[in-house]
Amino acid sequence: MSMYIHSDKISPYIRYVNDLKRRGYSDFGERIIYDNELLFCVDGEAKMHMDDGVYTITRGDVFFLRPNLRNRMIVEKDAYFHAHCVHFDWYFIDENLNFTAEDIYIFPSSTAEAEAFTEKLRHRPNADVPELSFPPLIRGTDYDRLLTMFRGMYTAFRDNTVASNLKMRGLFFEALSELTYSRDISYSSTEHTHRHMINKVTDYISQHYMEDITVPQLAGMVGMSGKYFGVIFKRITGKTVSEYITQVRMQKAEDLLLKTTLSLDKIAEEIGVSDEYYIVKLFKKYKGITPGRYRRMLFFDNEAYNSGVKGPDENGAEQK
Repeated sequence: MSMYIHSDKISPYIRYVNDLKRRGYSDFGERIIYDNELLFCVDGEAKMHMDDGVYTITRGDVFFLRPNLRNRMIVEKDAYFHAHCVHFDWYFIDENLNFTAEDIYIFPSSTAEAEAFTEKLRHRPNADVPELSFPPLIRGTDYDRLLTMFRGMYTAFRDNTVASNLKMRGLFFEALSELTYSRDISYSSTEHTHRHMINKVTDYISQHYMEDITVPQLAGMVGMSGKYFGVIFKRITGKTVSEYITQVRMQKAEDLLLKTTLSLDKIAEEIGVSDEYYIVKLFKKYKGITPGRYRRMLFFDNEAYNSGVKGPDENGAEQK
């Protein structure tokens, strides 16, 4: 159930603040949250997968996650990620629909009673504040100011006293103010035009990823020089052109591994990669495992495994 409230009606209920640190490959798995979450990246990099795409979160970025959206965060094999995550409601919702992060997100129970309560949470009021219509990924913030605010909220949450809770709410409002200022700056007319141009380019990549795509070609589509286009593309997507194209191709490769029995050389041909050896290298960097191992993992979850059918070989091809 969605509803709208004015910014002057905000009375934040901060449910949980953590200090998240991960080094090396970490897949947090698919999840749905039932409140709002602000994630501030202190250092490192992670990828947030959502229905509308994949976002790369880097140092100083803030990710705003709304309720009831499927999401999945992944830290790559050789990466490090450090963030403060704040779970909150814009106002205190009915006591019968309140919950702790520990019970629902961190240590969820599989009992019938717990599952019934979780189902109720799916229908709890979903407030939105139109004046604070943040995009999912917020960039261009004052890193030092936000670091002080989010770190202060984490410390205050741990202290859990009347004074610290008041301080935590005050810092939360300060963070909202800073994010609103950053949003207004980043959505200037020039930035809006650039985003529109880059969206045109990413749409083209999603349709022509199997072809040989060059930076000059893409830059020419939007009337920019190659060098300037590369800077704008990285600023808006968080990736270089090459990294973005590779990500699209690896997502398609993952889909083909999941839904077909095509050999690796055929999959490489389908997605525009030169040969099966190069696709192994790229896929391992993208997913943390080889395509063959990834396909075997999928196969072992399939009913065919229980019926005695042979799994795919090391290169991902079906065995006879």
